[in-house]
Amino acid sequence: GQNEDSLTHDDGCNEAGPQELPIEARLNLPDSDGVITAVPAIASLVDEWLMDTACPADLIDRAYVADISRHVRENPSPPTFATANGRTKSSQEIPIHIPELDCDAAPHVLENTPNVLTIGYRVVVEGYGFYWPPYSLALIIVRPDGVEVKLSVKGYCPYLKTKGVVPAVPVIPVDEQPKFVK
Repeated sequence: GQNEDSLTHDDGCNEAGPQELPIEARLNLPDSDGVITAVPAIASLVDEWLMDTACPADLIDRAYVADISRHVRENPSPPTFATANGRTKSSQEIPIHIPELDCDAAPHVLENTPNVLTIGYRVVVEGYGFYWPPYSLALIIVRPDGVEVKLSVKGYCPYLKTKGVVPAVPVIPVDEQPKFVK
């Protein structure tokens, strides 16, 4: 039998596992000098995100952060993913803001991965809604503030079209960072 840490999904994602810090804790981690730095206003090349209900984590392909690679940082609690090419640890992430969803994210940077935003985490933890009527291509994600965001469909999969990635703004001062408990 499989345990919680080895669940495999066809899309290359698995359970992030108990070692994964919540997104709120990971967004504003200080760098090696103890300084929190927002990502500069340099848009990545991502113009659409696969909105995935099977992957519990946000993912971004390394090629899409090449222009802002100096802001990629080490994840203090890297999860392991089961991919088509075997198990791989995601030791890097990049803090970004998704304007259409009005949310900050820290997608895991991987080689040769689709750009994925998890629907499950956003619905269960952040208060988003997701609705796809039967026989329809008109699906929406509802932000916690009630704003409806239309998604597109390609190959029977929902996608969010975006204007690009903008900086995530730190919300917790360095001296008020939470203590991380394993």
